[in-house]
Amino acid sequence: MHRSSRRRVLAAAGTLIATACTGKWAAQARAAAPDADLPAHPPAKLPPFGWLDADGHGRTLADYRGQGVLLNLWATWCVPCVTEMPALDRLAKALSGSGVSVLAVSVDRRGIDAVRPWFAAHGIETLPPLADPHSTILSALGLAGIPTSLVIDREGREVARVDGKRAWDAPDMVAAVRRLALGGA
Repeated sequence: MHRSSRRRVLAAAGTLIATACTGKWAAQARAAAPDADLPAHPPAKLPPFGWLDADGHGRTLADYRGQGVLLNLWATWCVPCVTEMPALDRLAKALSGSGVSVLAVSVDRRGIDAVRPWFAAHGIETLPPLADPHSTILSALGLAGIPTSLVIDREGREVARVDGKRAWDAPDMVAAVRRLALGGA
């Protein structure tokens, strides 16, 4: 085996071991935490970013000042994103009128033109179609992948972040999102 091939094999093995260990530790941390699937952290100021609404108007978190927000970044081509979207739609319905908005912002390059037909085909009725076709939010937050969701409090500060899909419509998750987004209310 050539020296460069051996290095690649060793590097790949190291990555697999690190991934397995990290997954094990993350699972242990989730099992120990009361909001295991929605780990809270101290409120953190977010950098400025925006997205487009269904009419092509620019929106920012300032438009939601005074309410809590669950901000989900997704795409129509992302399998985990697609599987969690119905649960996010049910979460939006469950939180309707509670002071918490659920915003699923697509990072599809075709923007709203990709989201509208996808929502119609999949029966997404409560979530508003939103898009960030240039992935400015991913860049602003330094995110590497989707789906990623942030819980944002009434002051516009991030209080929780999760990578990957979740069962957003589970009763304990609905309660955790509401509690974190509204600051313990």
